[in-house]
Amino acid sequence: MNNTKAIILGCVIGGAMTALTYTFLLPSDAPSAAAGQSAEPQPLYWVAPMDPNYRRDEPGKSPMGMDLVPVYEESTGGNEGPGTISISPNVVNNLGVRTASVQRRSLHVPIRTVGY
Repeated sequence: MNNTKAIILGCVIGGAMTALTYTFLLPSDAPSAAAGQSAEPQPLYWVAPMDPNYRRDEPGKSPMGMDLVPVYEESTGGNEGPGTISISPNVVNNLGVRTASVQRRSLHVPIRTVGY
């Protein structure tokens, strides 16, 4: 009977020591570090700066010898539907793009063009 009590007592003490070891020896910031990594945007793929059709899954060099540029997923904000066009602010500035609210009115300037 003494052997049975000793084995049970050893198992209980061993379990308590294992629980304390996991509590105090494992780093407590491990889950927060993993959450911090997932908060950083991960590139979907890499493209060549001069040829957006050249895509790779990892960084490297393009055939022209230039570093590949990462492409990230863009958040649309939820209000934009299918067919929405977005233009980079740099391109808007360079091209002088002007935007205005949509208005329904007659067109006073004739448009002459060729259609195919």
